[in-house]
Amino acid sequence: MNNEDKILQILGTMQEDIHSMKDDIQGMKYDIQDLKSDMQGVKFEIQGLKSDMQGVKSEITKLHGKVDALAKSQEQTRVTVNALVEWSDRITSVYELPLPKL
Repeated sequence: MNNEDKILQILGTMQEDIHSMKDDIQGMKYDIQDLKSDMQGVKFEIQGLKSDMQGVKSEITKLHGKVDALAKSQEQTRVTVNALVEWSDRITSVYELPLPKL
C-alpha cells in the first residue's frame, strides 16, 4: 500500500466520520426543536398559573374586605350587647325595689 492509498483511506474514514457527525448534529437540531416546543408549552402553563394567581389574589382581597366588615360589625355588636347588659342591670335593680301597695 503506497502513500496515496493510505491518504485515500484516511480521507474516506474522515468523510465517514464527518457524515456521522452531520447526522448527530441533525439529531441535536431536532432535539433542540423539541425542547423549544416543550418550553413554549411550559411558558403557556406558567401564563395560566399567573392568571389563576391573579384570580386568587383578587378573591383574597375580597375576603380581606369582608373580614374588615365583619370586624366592624362585631365591634358594633359588642357595644350594643354591652349597652343591653348595662340596661338590664339598671332595670333589674329598679324592678327589685319594693313598691308600696296602694
